[in-house]
Amino acid sequence: MSTIPTSTSQSSQEPPYPSMRDLQGDGIPVRFVDATRRIFWSFEGDFPSAVSVMKTALTPESLEPLFQPDPSEGSSGTWHEICQHALTEPKVSSVRASVYHLEQYHEDWMGWHREHPWAEYVTHGEMSDADRPFASAMREDGSWEEDSDTEWMVACCGEERPLNKDVKLEIKPAEGCQYVTIRDYVSAVHPWLLSLREDIMMAKRVTLGYPSEFATEFMVEVNAGGTIRIMDRVKWIKARSGAPQNKYLPAAMLERIRKARELRESAGK
Repeated sequence: MSTIPTSTSQSSQEPPYPSMRDLQGDGIPVRFVDATRRIFWSFEGDFPSAVSVMKTALTPESLEPLFQPDPSEGSSGTWHEICQHALTEPKVSSVRASVYHLEQYHEDWMGWHREHPWAEYVTHGEMSDADRPFASAMREDGSWEEDSDTEWMVACCGEERPLNKDVKLEIKPAEGCQYVTIRDYVSAVHPWLLSLREDIMMAKRVTLGYPSEFATEFMVEVNAGGTIRIMDRVKWIKARSGAPQNKYLPAAMLERIRKARELRESAGK
């Protein structure tokens, strides 16, 4: 019978709490609490007005404000009780946020443009030390440097190659608290996501195969594992309202999948 590691999980129930990364590194599962599924989070506007709380995870038509200002007290007001909840189970002292679309951006972009004959290249010798990438594998002499005449794609179709877009954000508890709460997380992540909006929207377009029609309103979705995705607002609400969903993939995405399969098959020959 398999056993679950207990050394870190035991200590994690009492402060000081470990980070989410430390727990996961020890093989201990960490999940975002069920209360996070009630968050109605618009990918626009200022915090906290951009975020509401659903009465249940499947009632987008029944919203309560995350923060209710007190008109007689200026900037003061009342935070929704969900804000005090620990963000994760078990509790953690820090969480690292990342965006799925940015994690996939470079790979998807290369999948679309790698075979284009009009792509723009420079050699490694023409690049600065700061911009020069490491080799994909260690060389025989133990170095990670490519030959100076090795070509490197830098742009295609009027777009620069999306390098270093997979940024992260470390979220820590507010002063006086030893674990990350839902309020800590949402208040830190919302403005960070908005600062990345241009890259996120471009990454989504690439993944979807540069669709001719693109949604204009979006929602932030965070799953139990903490993965952040930016979703079409209409589809997001329908998915939580019991409305039937269109499960067909866009034609451009199907074409990308077909091309990727052909490349894998040709590489294996």
